[in-house]
Amino acid sequence: MTTMIDFISRPELEKYIRSFKKDTTLFMEGDTSQDLYLLVSGKVELLKGDKKISEIKDAGSLFGEMSFLLRESRSATVKANTDVEAVVIPSTEVSAFLEEFPVVAPEITRLLARRLLETTKVVHCYKEFCDQLPDAVIMTDKDLNILAWNAAAEKLYGRSWNQMQNKPISEIYDSQAVFQQFIEELKVQKSVRERPLKITHPLENWRFVSTSTTALYDGRQNIDGYIFLGRDATSAFQLEKKQHRLKNWLFPTAAAIMLLMVFLFWSMPDYFKGQNLLEQRKNTFADRLANDYPSLSLSLADLVAEGNLAETTHIMENYFTSGLPSQHGIKGLVLLDTDKNVINAYSIKPDENTTNILGSSYADLTFNGTQGSIHNIISSVHSKGGTKEEDIELAFKMNRQGDFLGWLVFQLDMPQLHHDFGLRPEDMKSLQLLRTSS
Repeated sequence: MTTMIDFISRPELEKYIRSFKKDTTLFMEGDTSQDLYLLVSGKVELLKGDKKISEIKDAGSLFGEMSFLLRESRSATVKANTDVEAVVIPSTEVSAFLEEFPVVAPEITRLLARRLLETTKVVHCYKEFCDQLPDAVIMTDKDLNILAWNAAAEKLYGRSWNQMQNKPISEIYDSQAVFQQFIEELKVQKSVRERPLKITHPLENWRFVSTSTTALYDGRQNIDGYIFLGRDATSAFQLEKKQHRLKNWLFPTAAAIMLLMVFLFWSMPDYFKGQNLLEQRKNTFADRLANDYPSLSLSLADLVAEGNLAETTHIMENYFTSGLPSQHGIKGLVLLDTDKNVINAYSIKPDENTTNILGSSYADLTFNGTQGSIHNIISSVHSKGGTKEEDIELAFKMNRQGDFLGWLVFQLDMPQLHHDFGLRPEDMKSLQLLRTSS
């Protein structure tokens, strides 16, 4: 940072320096301006809507770079918290500026790269998407300092993002020893699933949160950060304690009941599980699709309309990064045009080469839908190992501003859905995903 502080003090920069009074808005979210700014003195804040997401106060800090890099409108509002002086580099003069001051080009490049990572990946894209998810989602850097968390995390942990931004994630956990053991396991395995951890809640004293964590990697396969997924497991924990007490009180009777339950489980599985359990599992799967489809379809529809199929591959690949889709039996995505021809596909199954189906057609397959449902069922039968197996796919229409652009197809892993959720092809055919008022 010393290099930048020395640089902004140079008298040759006087023609680029602009002064802004306190409470002046330097630029608004949605503006088409694309100028770059270097803070000389003072303090500015970044706002999304009316919510403060960041603050810049270090001399030499760069801001306003996202619009310049992406050639898009401003993604946030920047407002002066104090009287501010800044070097303002018009977007049309950036090349000339760097030629006039070549010594600063490497430093600006480094700052651009850092801001691109922090602002684009964390604040802008990541948080806006994750705020729509029902599970608590937290992203940290590689040192486990919080970069962002969504609205569900604010509710579950009882703290706002502004309170926790850049703080160690360990602060939310009750037992530091247990959390450190969890982290040691994470460093070895790179991911940990469904581990109950006790947290300290500012209003409700404590909660147990079922926590799943996975590492994020950069382009060179170095760990760049972590994603933590959490859901409230307090009720389940309390129920487990009650069951433990009951077991101690009535062990002989409980043992006999367990033997009977094992017998019923193996001899009459459908009777034992009951329709209510099956319906609950079906709803868990349906909720995952209902949460994932709207935002995923919206992102893909814009790219399909622009003909940017290469970027749709990145969107589909990133969709599977958290591991949640694969945990719910979703093994791949297929994009169809309005004539049901395959224009792109992605699968997490290593034995399925998606390039083989590009250009193929779904026109001969029947798309069955029920009234009020937002999806269609695609069923096909194929032979495998001398036996016939039924594949089920779920197709959703992609629309943009009222125009029909094609179909988004979710490919399902039926053996996994049967094993983990008790779902069979006939259950999927009766699945209802209804439109909501939202």
